[in-house]
Amino acid sequence: MANPDVTYTFANSTTADATEVNTNFTDLINSLTDGTKSLTIDALTAGGAAAFSGNVTLGNATTDTITFTGYVSSNIIPSADASYTLANATNSWISLYLDNGATDGRAVYFNGETATFLKGTADGNRLDTGGFTSVRLDTCALEVYNSATKASINSSGEIAYAGAYTPEWLSNVGFVNYTTSETDDSILIQGAGGSSFSTSNPGHVTLPGSTPGELTTAIVTADVAIDLTGAHWGLGTGGDETDAILCVYVINNNGSLAWGISLRPDLTTILNTDSSTTQTSVTAWGDMLVNTALASGTWNCRRIGYFKANFDDTGGASEDLWAVQSGAGDIVLTSEIPVNNETKENNESENAWPVGTSTYGDESTLVLTPGIWELMAEAKATNSGSTTAGLMRFGIGETSGDNAADVSDFELDEYNTGTSGARWSVTLAPKRVTVTATKSYYLKIRADAASLSGYLIRSAFRAHRIL
Repeated sequence: MANPDVTYTFANSTTADATEVNTNFTDLINSLTDGTKSLTIDALTAGGAAAFSGNVTLGNATTDTITFTGYVSSNIIPSADASYTLANATNSWISLYLDNGATDGRAVYFNGETATFLKGTADGNRLDTGGFTSVRLDTCALEVYNSATKASINSSGEIAYAGAYTPEWLSNVGFVNYTTSETDDSILIQGAGGSSFSTSNPGHVTLPGSTPGELTTAIVTADVAIDLTGAHWGLGTGGDETDAILCVYVINNNGSLAWGISLRPDLTTILNTDSSTTQTSVTAWGDMLVNTALASGTWNCRRIGYFKANFDDTGGASEDLWAVQSGAGDIVLTSEIPVNNETKENNESENAWPVGTSTYGDESTLVLTPGIWELMAEAKATNSGSTTAGLMRFGIGETSGDNAADVSDFELDEYNTGTSGARWSVTLAPKRVTVTATKSYYLKIRADAASLSGYLIRSAFRAHRIL
């Protein structure tokens, strides 16, 4: 735009008549009202309402300031979409007040539309959202707190009050059957929904801390696969097993996280010498197959679940091969000790007295797999014509054949009078045994008198698994 033009030019020491002056004023007025001329004024005060019809620039440098003493009575809308910022990183507004009276607290809208928003309720007691599928907080914590309720999600994703640091708490952790070499020969520990662990999809598990009585919560950000092939937990050479129950453990390995699998279901601590990353070194009931070597010492652990697997002792694709089952009830996430009501029984019908004087003989046999078992036995004898009196002894031992010391802590005597037709019944008190590798137990019978060949014997030998 150009500066205004006037008809007459005045100079010092000259005169001008009123007509010339009025003409110049008319020229100025016409120039400023035709929208084509510019006017620079050092200072301007408008005593009444002012209207600017064209583009308006307020200030020509960032050092200029603009002061609003009056209130804005219109919408403030930018001339272009998604182009301008309200404040910046170095010059920010101190507060933003929103209200829509009795309707609601008014909204902040996102993405240039009204479906995605943050909005307060009319009473100011609640913040509502719309259109968002998630809320992400990077490197910060979310805390909801009042005098009655407190819940917090910290920057690591732990629910610090309502979840984490609660004994046996577990979040987004699961395990499934997995194939390393042979079908379903492994267990894969992964996210509870079937997705892999990552920094954006972590799992959390609370377990005993290093200090007695304290808890710690570990973060899981990577899947762990544990191949079972070669480990047998004492089942080796004992034959195939169907639906053996193996437990999955999480271990506080000197402050770092480790995972383990054991046939023993009641472990709360694990000694590093009872664990191994080498499958063929896991040969006893209480051993633990781990995904990483444990530091020297005894470490707290907790069971997070169990699974059933079939064990192929020999003759399969590999020695001591496992196949994890995946039917209903085969893979269970729980801190409870799995219940195994397995019972083994060997009942002998009435037979002739099996041995002679002072010699133990095997009446019946039970083969027990690793675990804790309760042994029970009873025997009934009938005198079918012998006149020999003496002691009859019943006992349970761990070796076959005649071995008095073998049954010394589990035997019972019954005296017979040598009366034909007489009957005796003996029930042995239950005995609990811990089996670390598959082994046989024998119900034994012996006579401490002359040959009792005139007697008939009937027995029942039972074992019930406790763990």
